[in-house]
Amino acid sequence: MSLARQKDISLIFVAHESRHLEKNITSGINSLVLKTPAPLQAQLDRSFLRGYLLKAQHVFKGKSDAASKSFSYICFSPSGFEGVLDNAKASFWTEKLSHIFASGHLGKIERPAQQLSNEEKKKRARKLRDYYGYSYGDIAKEVGKGKATVFRWLKEDAEGEMSQ
Repeated sequence: MSLARQKDISLIFVAHESRHLEKNITSGINSLVLKTPAPLQAQLDRSFLRGYLLKAQHVFKGKSDAASKSFSYICFSPSGFEGVLDNAKASFWTEKLSHIFASGHLGKIERPAQQLSNEEKKKRARKLRDYYGYSYGDIAKEVGKGKATVFRWLKEDAEGEMSQ
């Protein structure tokens, strides 16, 4: 983190309260963007931020939750701007996507595993043996066949390669 400024790298830290951030992080803040502060946050958070938190509470006071979510309060920035900015949603964002993230599934749909044919299992067994050095027992577990079957497959493949 110490080199970020020297290398002209911007770091963004997101926290519900500044006391969740290390003091060295907060001392290097270039811009401070606040969402609606919690009711007691100004009294309980880091003292150097108290004035900014009180201003933010005043800006958000009386606003509905929906309205509060649509903007942020910029306390200070390199340009000297202090005020409210609209938080436009990204063009790809939808309510459906929002619900997927809230559910924790992240769009993953659970499906049963695809069944491999015996030929595909033989190819997989060969690859596991040749490239990864798996034992016959480990290959058998991986492809769902018995150890003797895997041994036979690999022996047949080896004999077939020798005769060619």
